[in-house]
Amino acid sequence: MASIHIVEATEELGQGLGQKELREIRQKQRHDPLIDRWRKAVIDQKIPTKFNSKQDSIMRKQFKHFKIKRGILFRNIKEEERLIEQLVIPDSS
Repeated sequence: MASIHIVEATEELGQGLGQKELREIRQKQRHDPLIDRWRKAVIDQKIPTKFNSKQDSIMRKQFKHFKIKRGILFRNIKEEERLIEQLVIPDSS
């Protein structure tokens, strides 16, 4: 079963991700069936009608927070009036 992690897009304030890291993240998202299904759903702006796992239910609840930026799936949340951009990445374990 696929599993996901949602992590901060930057480790330190003002420190962005490099092109190499972005390519690696994009590739990992596309090779993960769960994340790729939801990445495509965000692009199409259409929630999938068929759910294969409990993880799909979790992703469905977060759908309104998902955004695509440079071909990568992010989750945007607001915390104390601050917008936080988080990467959606496959579980490496």
